[in-house]
Amino acid sequence: MREAGLPVEDYEGLLGRGLVLPDRARVNPTVRALELAERCRKRGAVLHENSHVTGVEAGAVHTGRGVVRAGVVIVAVDGKLDALLPQLSDAVHSVRLQMLATEPLSRRVLDGPLGRRDGFEWMQQDAEGRLLIGGGRDHYESTENTFDDRPTAPVQRWIDQQAERAAGEPVRVSHRWAASVGYTADQRALCVSVHDGVMAVGGYSGAGNLVGPPAARTAVGRLLDGADVPGYFRARV
Repeated sequence: MREAGLPVEDYEGLLGRGLVLPDRARVNPTVRALELAERCRKRGAVLHENSHVTGVEAGAVHTGRGVVRAGVVIVAVDGKLDALLPQLSDAVHSVRLQMLATEPLSRRVLDGPLGRRDGFEWMQQDAEGRLLIGGGRDHYESTENTFDDRPTAPVQRWIDQQAERAAGEPVRVSHRWAASVGYTADQRALCVSVHDGVMAVGGYSGAGNLVGPPAARTAVGRLLDGADVPGYFRARV
């Protein structure tokens, strides 16, 4: 990270050992998605919510409510990409990541995002003092390699313990959630052709907020301009 010019500091203290990003390199993905959707809508895009995709082929996307036809199609999802496109199941697999949020703590314990154990644990404290914390998948690997995206009691109990350890006091949990994400064996995201005029991007290996946008832009360039896919993406499976 330092070689790339990113401000990062080693951390060793109450929370263990890890890396701290002092410039608070974080993003609210919900706010970002809504702002992006609004910009696209103002430029003429038609957005369809609650349209579960059931299949993709050249020139067409099938949903439970109809078929969308287009000259080119980009499948830009992370978790369950291997369910939607089984031909990618040897290249990407879905896992469940779980998190929780606490009520505001009585004191500040973190000044920026913290990652531990090669990304298997992560946490940050927001402006209101709430602790947002997740991880532990490696302790329950047999159950977390799944398409199921509902929180489970064993993993949530483990995160509870880490939250109290980080806070140094009992915590009250306000929210619990889980999500499916895609992982690849070498942790390179996919940007691959799956049909004529159809590209798939995904397999962000836990870094979708960072890797997803350039992967999608790469797919657009490939489909519309025939641009090459950079080597840091997997272009073949």
